[in-house]
Amino acid sequence: MYYYRDKDQKEIDLLYVDQTNIYPIEIKKNVSPNKPTKNFNVLNKYGLNIKPGLVINNCDKIRPINEAAFYYPIYLLGS
Repeated sequence: MYYYRDKDQKEIDLLYVDQTNIYPIEIKKNVSPNKPTKNFNVLNKYGLNIKPGLVINNCDKIRPINEAAFYYPIYLLGS
């Protein structure tokens, strides 16, 4: 697991990386954060497959944000 931050101050809270894939994860307080996956595309430079990521927040259920990620309720982490 890794954290990403570059010289342009773009950051991603958590990266899960295996042999060929990167899974980006953002952690947000709001139920509907503004552009939560905006920095996921910076990972293209690593030449690995960028898999759909998660935005962990206070939402009520798992639901898609876009093709890059899903909202994931924080209460499900302990399930």
